[in-house]
Amino acid sequence: MRYRWLLFDADMTLFDYQAAERHALSNALVEADLPSDDGHLTAYREINRVLWEDFAAGRISQIDLRTLRFDRLFSLMGVSFDSGAFSDLYLRHLSNAHHLMPGADTTLAELAPLYKMAIITNGIRQVQASRLASSSIDRYIDHMTVSEDAGFPKPHAAIFALAFRRMGNPARERVLMIGDDHGVDILGGHNYGVDTCLLAQSDPDAEPRPRHRISRLDELPGLLANLD
Repeated sequence: MRYRWLLFDADMTLFDYQAAERHALSNALVEADLPSDDGHLTAYREINRVLWEDFAAGRISQIDLRTLRFDRLFSLMGVSFDSGAFSDLYLRHLSNAHHLMPGADTTLAELAPLYKMAIITNGIRQVQASRLASSSIDRYIDHMTVSEDAGFPKPHAAIFALAFRRMGNPARERVLMIGDDHGVDILGGHNYGVDTCLLAQSDPDAEPRPRHRISRLDELPGLLANLD
């Protein structure tokens, strides 16, 4: 067997973050008695995307990210609300949103007898731990490493080093990193010396190249079977 460990990204690889985000933001806005519509969700997603990229690049801290995204959203909405209090409200709703990507449960169930599996994620620990614990895939995951644990986000080597320690320091050639973000998952895995698998509808013309590519999660068992 070529790989012994499968190291998964969390959001948009195993968990449907877009569905969870919609659930959390709409419920938090309603609870805070603030206007809520699809335009606000669209604006928030773009704000959040840019700030997570800044976090991955080390330009801002995760603590700053949590409130800055709502500072910017409320400015666009023309409303005044305490961003720290709203962040707590939003994270509470997000922690309860364990929407999975299509095929996640059945795919991991098929792989579980053959591989050990772990998660490596830049998400917020309280959110990721709660979502995993309340999901149907929790039973298949041996370890989860969050950027808060390592003090550095993907693609930094420190978070991969911590994940590998928790996995018992397997040989790097026996580990496959699977994720949807080329600049975070594929770059991070490549730089740490592990094979990578990009989960995406299209393969971006960017270096480093992933070793494998799938367009749906349920293609992973077939890909792995053909390698052995």
